[in-house]
Amino acid sequence: CDKLGMYVMDEFADVWTTTKVDFDYGTHMAEWWEHDVSNLVRKDYNHPCVVLYSIGNEIPETGNKFDSQWGKKLADKIRELDDARFVTNSLNLMLSIMDRLPKMMAAAGQGENAEVGEINSMMTSLGDMMGALIASDVAGDAIAESASQVDVIGYNYATDRYEKDGEKYPNRIIVGSETYPQDLDKNWELIEKYPYIIGDFSWTAWDYLGEAGIGKINYEETNSMSFYAPYPYKAAYCGDMNLIGDRRPISYWREIIWGLRDKPYVSAQPPQHHDDPHNMTFWSLTDAVRSWNWKGCEGKPITVEVYADADEAELFVNGKSVERKKIGEKKKFIAYFETTYEPGEVEAVVYKNGVETGRDKIVTASDDVQIKACADRGCVPADESDITYVEIAMVDANGNLNTDAAKDVSVSIEGPGVIAGYGSADPASEENYFDTTAKAYEGRLRAAVRGNGEKGTITVTLKADGCQDVQVQIEAK
Repeated sequence: CDKLGMYVMDEFADVWTTTKVDFDYGTHMAEWWEHDVSNLVRKDYNHPCVVLYSIGNEIPETGNKFDSQWGKKLADKIRELDDARFVTNSLNLMLSIMDRLPKMMAAAGQGENAEVGEINSMMTSLGDMMGALIASDVAGDAIAESASQVDVIGYNYATDRYEKDGEKYPNRIIVGSETYPQDLDKNWELIEKYPYIIGDFSWTAWDYLGEAGIGKINYEETNSMSFYAPYPYKAAYCGDMNLIGDRRPISYWREIIWGLRDKPYVSAQPPQHHDDPHNMTFWSLTDAVRSWNWKGCEGKPITVEVYADADEAELFVNGKSVERKKIGEKKKFIAYFETTYEPGEVEAVVYKNGVETGRDKIVTASDDVQIKACADRGCVPADESDITYVEIAMVDANGNLNTDAAKDVSVSIEGPGVIAGYGSADPASEENYFDTTAKAYEGRLRAAVRGNGEKGTITVTLKADGCQDVQVQIEAK
């Protein structure tokens, strides 16, 4: 982050003295907090990338005037060790008012026996009511003490308070420490409008293991979708980058919102689910994939998404115009087109003030695929201190990625190196990352290669049925 110029908010802990799960830090915090905070600051002190220290994330004590004094202890200790940086606290106001929720929910018509539960599930089940609870005076008063302890107050999923608190507390500086991925278009307008809102952390950039399936779209007809996905789901599936670091369509939508991309971007929703319900959580936006390979779906309806900072978009399928429409009618910077899937190519042309400003297309890749592999760098430290990634893709003769090519690809290694991990971005794969065979997901895989302490040439070999073997060489130095 120092090298790339990325801002870092380094966070102390996810709990203080109130435990969230068995055996977590809450049982040790009272004894170890001073030691651990000191180590945190010493680690960060000479790193220019660190701009904020966070004293906690979604801490229940922040709504209790007595227990919230832990926040002052933590903030004071950090300032004693480093008075040049700012301190924040990432508040989830639903947790801050957890003890008051049953009465508030009952008053709002949820019944006298309204219950609270696991925070992510509860936030999803409350739906629109959650915004009203967060924006309430009860919630604002509950966190007043905690907000006064820090330089910048972090709001997790509390954009409903941005304008209100800006008026009530003119000296309060706010950062969106966690926000819903589908809300960036609205959030960014507020950030650009109000100088006291300094930024937004959309959850999240990179997919991760745990909180299984919070970004999954459920295609079943149900009024009470379980928040977490059942086994074999293991990844959250809400990252702009998937588990192996490939960008998903939502990342291009964000890039356009931030003014960092002029070119439009085309993706398509899986046609096999076109007529199914699309039940989403707050952490999902779309199931679209950058693909025009939908074998077996020829002649079926398909939804194409076009992202662009423009007035209008026109969609062409195999050179024929489908429709020209305004961008942003349903969602800012997005145009949705209904068409019929046929192999070939789909292209979008976008216009601003009637003048073409860009175009983008995706094509159908041939079923005759081969393995394409390359290392992200040609060498790796021999002393085992770092890894290099071997990127693997199933491509046709023209180099087009075939996202339908779910081939089993085996990996082996010769020379002074080891495979530290191997697999795909499949959030529900039952494969082990230490296996030497994995199935391509959306046409891609990745292997991590580490030195074994000796110098020399490492050779990674990849094999799949119907494909030529491919070798990648890496120097261990």
